[in-house]
Amino acid sequence: MDFYYKKITQSISQQYRWLCRLLLVLLANIVVSFASAQAPTLITKALSPVVQNVAYNQSFIVGGTPAPTAVSVAGLPAGLVAAHNGSGNVTIAGTSSANLGNFALTITATNNVGTSMLNMTLALKRWAAAPPLGIVSISGGYFHSCAVVDGGVQCWGGVNATSIGNNTVNAGSLTPISVIPAGSNATMVSAGAQHTCAVVAGGLKCWGRGNSGELGLNSVADALVPTDTIAANSGVTAVSAGPYFTCAIVNAGVKCWGSNGSGQLGSGSTTNALIPTETIAANSGVTAISAAQGGSHACAVVDGGVKCWGSNTSTVLGVNGPQSNVPIQTIPAMSGVTAIAAGAEHTCAVLAAGVKCWGSGTRGQLGNGFFNGVQFGNFGVPTTTVPATFVAGTAGATKIVAGFTFSCAEVAGGVKCWGTQEAGEHGNNSVIKNNLPVQTILGGSNVTALAAGGNHACAVEGANSAAKCWGANHRG
Repeated sequence: MDFYYKKITQSISQQYRWLCRLLLVLLANIVVSFASAQAPTLITKALSPVVQNVAYNQSFIVGGTPAPTAVSVAGLPAGLVAAHNGSGNVTIAGTSSANLGNFALTITATNNVGTSMLNMTLALKRWAAAPPLGIVSISGGYFHSCAVVDGGVQCWGGVNATSIGNNTVNAGSLTPISVIPAGSNATMVSAGAQHTCAVVAGGLKCWGRGNSGELGLNSVADALVPTDTIAANSGVTAVSAGPYFTCAIVNAGVKCWGSNGSGQLGSGSTTNALIPTETIAANSGVTAISAAQGGSHACAVVDGGVKCWGSNTSTVLGVNGPQSNVPIQTIPAMSGVTAIAAGAEHTCAVLAAGVKCWGSGTRGQLGNGFFNGVQFGNFGVPTTTVPATFVAGTAGATKIVAGFTFSCAEVAGGVKCWGTQEAGEHGNNSVIKNNLPVQTILGGSNVTALAAGGNHACAVEGANSAAKCWGANHRG
């Protein structure tokens, strides 16, 4: 009896010990499990910035033990959405045209432990490396503007016939969009009424409205994207787009095309041209060109002088006479002219002593202190008592631009403007027209490029090449 009792007792003790051991293991696993459980937390601490109107795609990780089963993101800029893969990986993707700034994101993540409210900041910038270091050219049209940025072209604004080149009709953009990719060796851009042209790798690309042949594509069809007008490596160095015609400097000569009812192509006729047509022969010493903003004439700097052609309304050609369908001498060669700008009914040139303007002055666009009369270039025959004098305060100017009825010049690293001011064209927080220059951008601001559209203007200033614009903005 004692023998069986001992055996049973040993068996129960042995089973009890095994049971205790099992309980201890289970308890240890439970303790370890509770010790390693963790509420959701951010593993990725920062997001790369979003570039306005550029496709964005970036993932971030929300950790936790176990992994989160649900994650949502609030506060994203319009156009971006967040998607969770079910195990803590979240992807933000899309394209945003929202206003620039820093967006506070609230991330709600849930796992078996609980729900965490996490925070991140997402920056929305204009440029990938704001601002870009390579704005070398800027231009204003009637309702749009464009700039050469890092060897590509970006445009904004616009209406009708995709003047901004975004492959859609009647659709503009309130912010810059890429039209020609960066690194394409673009060096200059010019915006006309409803078309645009850019110098790219020594050739010329144009896009937009083409019903007068202003694209030079041997057609009157529109072009929704940049299209070759003159092949690369053809010696194109500058371009100027007028309302419905275009002129370019090619191998130190001038070629023009498009509308020609007033002889604005300078080709010896008044017939439209669908392809680039010679205006001034190659190797003639042409260094600058301007097709009238809102007008029907054009002028070029040739061997330090000025030649003009086309309509002579208000004596915009600088001489007293009818229109001319061939270039005529306005300012003689070797006069030290370095820049030229043609407006709707006036023209201005930069000489060593400053800016000199001629044509209509009814809006003060000649900068001579008057709101009336007509004045001529150096050798015009005056028909009024208003002489062609230098615009006050423009000595040392290096750049000149003309809108419909206003003018702006770069002087001492700043900008001065004069003429009409119906929409703030002078950038001085006023709509009062001025017949003498007013300061728009302070001297010493390192202005490197300047442009005038119909009723707006733009400048590139500062060590970081920031583009600033002012004036009419009803098309963005």
